[in-house]
Amino acid sequence: MHDESSLAPFLERWSRRARLLVAWAGGGARRLVQRPPMAQIEITNRCKMTCRTCTRLKLPATGDMAFEDFRKLILELGPVRRLWLSGQGEPLLHPDLPRMIRECVDQGIHETIVHTSGMLLEGERAQAIAASDLSELRISIDGGSEEDVEYLREGSSFPQIVENARAFVGLGSSVRTAFYVVLNRRNHLSVPRISEVAASAGVRRVYVTETVPFRDESTEREIYDRREYQFASLPADVRDRTLAEIQTSAARHGIDIRIDLKWHRKRCFEPFQKIYIDFGGNVTPCCRIHNECFVGNILEGGLEGTWYGDAMTRWRRDILKRSRHRRICVERCNLGIGADCKSDP
Repeated sequence: MHDESSLAPFLERWSRRARLLVAWAGGGARRLVQRPPMAQIEITNRCKMTCRTCTRLKLPATGDMAFEDFRKLILELGPVRRLWLSGQGEPLLHPDLPRMIRECVDQGIHETIVHTSGMLLEGERAQAIAASDLSELRISIDGGSEEDVEYLREGSSFPQIVENARAFVGLGSSVRTAFYVVLNRRNHLSVPRISEVAASAGVRRVYVTETVPFRDESTEREIYDRREYQFASLPADVRDRTLAEIQTSAARHGIDIRIDLKWHRKRCFEPFQKIYIDFGGNVTPCCRIHNECFVGNILEGGLEGTWYGDAMTRWRRDILKRSRHRRICVERCNLGIGADCKSDP
């Protein structure tokens, strides 16, 4: 017997996608695009680390979002289904983070998520998060070994991340704690061990996704948009073996594993269902593009000038018409070419 409650999100998602395809195939009106059900707000882009898979070093400016601007955004967005209070920076550095979480709850947003390096998850910061109404805290730990984590996440300490996670879980908070792993060709051999690491810290959920930009250690300059560094560029048998080992280890240690390797998909719906806003209110088509393409400023133009604006409308049309995929989408997510990373965009 099927659980109707578990089928509802699935049916809703595919119904929404079907409506979009029909509308845009026929040149339908932009108003058929609903208000964003999901949002990601970069409350700060400050960070004390220099991770190799992060593009933060390319940002033209750094800063924090003012609380009043944040509140204005929440009111403009309405009660979205899911909200990430994370972006290019470390959200635990923002002094108003607990207050922002409370504002989300007060405005009817009940699924809020924060990503953190875990390095600052201690003392008063940890206690404030534990006492908040945050739905989920995702601790980034890119690998199952000290060598991989500390190489990829420069400035981190593998033992400290694990210990901070263990101590946070020990606070008995209602905040769900998860590990978040970015899988790539550098760390794919150690990632299957992450479930054992999580279990040792009392963390019961692990997310696994795939990297996009990656810095090459053999050069002095930063190299971005190189598909050969992605997990998808590995031979199919290697990828299959790695994923099987990840799932087997998760089952052995009782870990809820969530694997999302959508970056080599044929079609993208992100600009139809999720809005990304940086600390200054600038909106980009998706979280993988960041500051490289703005479609407007929501603090100035609201949803009308950004989510429903001409720039975002053109972006959606290009996404759905596969022959016109934006080059950056092909480079970042292998969009339209599948897992064949040798194809020429």
